[in-house]
Amino acid sequence: MYDTIKISSPGLDYDSIAHIAGKLINTQRVTEWLPPLGPDEDCLCGQLLNHHYVTASVKLHSMRLLRNVPTADDYIRAAGTGRHPRVSVWWEESAPYMTIEASVHKMMLGHNITGGPVNFQPAMAWFVDHISQILDIPLPPYLEWEVNRIDYAENYELTPDAIGDFIESAGRNKCKRRQVTAYGRESLHCQGKTTTIKAYHKGPELMNHDAGRLRANLPDSDFQRLLETANHTLRVESTIRSRKLRTDLSMKGREPLVSDILDEHIQAIHHDDVFRLFREGQYGTHPVLRHPVTVRDRLHDMYSACLARNLYKTWSSLAEHGELATRAHMKPSTFYKHHSKLLEAGCSWHGANICAQSSSVPDGFSLCRSDPNRCTDEDPLVAEMLAPYRAHICNG
Repeated sequence: MYDTIKISSPGLDYDSIAHIAGKLINTQRVTEWLPPLGPDEDCLCGQLLNHHYVTASVKLHSMRLLRNVPTADDYIRAAGTGRHPRVSVWWEESAPYMTIEASVHKMMLGHNITGGPVNFQPAMAWFVDHISQILDIPLPPYLEWEVNRIDYAENYELTPDAIGDFIESAGRNKCKRRQVTAYGRESLHCQGKTTTIKAYHKGPELMNHDAGRLRANLPDSDFQRLLETANHTLRVESTIRSRKLRTDLSMKGREPLVSDILDEHIQAIHHDDVFRLFREGQYGTHPVLRHPVTVRDRLHDMYSACLARNLYKTWSSLAEHGELATRAHMKPSTFYKHHSKLLEAGCSWHGANICAQSSSVPDGFSLCRSDPNRCTDEDPLVAEMLAPYRAHICNG
């Protein structure tokens, strides 16, 4: 489902910009440096408040990043020099435009716990219309807006202990070319230049960020129901930046537009990131196992007795100490061989406890689209709000 998005409008006229500026709250002038080697820009920043008391951050700009893609003549002129022409970028004063960043999920429901929109373009059509209503001014068609950032998330229903065990053990992972930062049993964060992936227990996150606003605007019974759902929710979220979309879609001369975005592409990026960090979600036909007894039986069924014993020792070390510590005490070739064999057998060490009689994370659970613990349904209110936009897109 889609959560936070950041989009930029096409150029607007000065009367529209003045009208929008008058509608913003908490406004301030901010001077931003525009990389690479760009000038400084004075932006007007502010917020819009909707009926759920959820805010959307707005910036009004006058400088836009332009790109010059090499032509065939450029490649011919560079032939024989050993150099290849590159895309040049620069900032140039342009027609004023606005950038909006907000959680579409929160704007629709007042919270982003579960039940968010699962289709991007209908959600953007609703979002642009919603912002237009708040501003009381017509805005350009949603398909023409540039996409700067998309947060795509998937929720899994587990017990609080299972969520804590899973996050704690996954926080001891190593991700190639990325730093994994763990925050105990509550969350972990893996930062990248084009995408960022994070996993967290939704209950504590709700209490830290939205509990006060929800308590003030909901009956206590509704708030407790949302809190109970959040306490049993493991959320895995990818932040996808425009650079990733531009590279995947081979867009050298412009930014990706809403019209360019396909749900299947966003989901593929998310699941690639999940597998890169957690090594979950691509186990083939084998149900995922985490319990010591079932893992040992699976290994002995698939491999020779000697290899199965060695693999079980590696799995036990991974479950107890994590990938970094296990790898430090093994030959790299042996570690990667065992790592591959364990994945092939569907034996996961995340959330596994070799000292316990049973694992809090159930056998069979995995961060994949087919897992029965994955929450897939849109909230009925979201489906109702998006129905006319879906019908229009289908008819168009």
